[in-house]
Amino acid sequence: MNKKLLAILCCLLSILCIFCGCMQENPQNINMTDTVSDGNVVSDGDTAAVFADGDILGEGAIALTIKVVDADATESTFTVKTDADNLADALLDAKLVEGDDGAYGLYIKFVNGIRADYDLDKAYWSLQQNGELLMTGANDTPIADGEHYELVYTAD
Repeated sequence: MNKKLLAILCCLLSILCIFCGCMQENPQNINMTDTVSDGNVVSDGDTAAVFADGDILGEGAIALTIKVVDADATESTFTVKTDADNLADALLDAKLVEGDDGAYGLYIKFVNGIRADYDLDKAYWSLQQNGELLMTGANDTPIADGEHYELVYTAD
């Protein structure tokens, strides 16, 4: 009888462990240090946040309009407020982008949580100003109040 009771307790404990493990799943694949507000992921970790169209990001005397065009041609527009001197710092400070430092400065891999990594998916983020392709990288693009930029998902 003790063996039967012990077997039942072991089975119940196993079921409980499985149930608790399922409850800890992260179905949205959110960094566990992230906080969620109004359905948007606002990162406290090392990943770019996901913002809603029309959000105002950051603080500062310079206001930039940033249009993001994703792979489906869906457009989202953000206002980035900053005191940064260049576009890369403004976008990074606002947590709108993330990427790696490369030979030519910031290599933007994520914009508003959307990945475009040429090494992985033959896609990249095209940096434009007022619809014109920029001939400088984000680090080498000085900014001024009222300017408009576009980050356009581009695939080969």
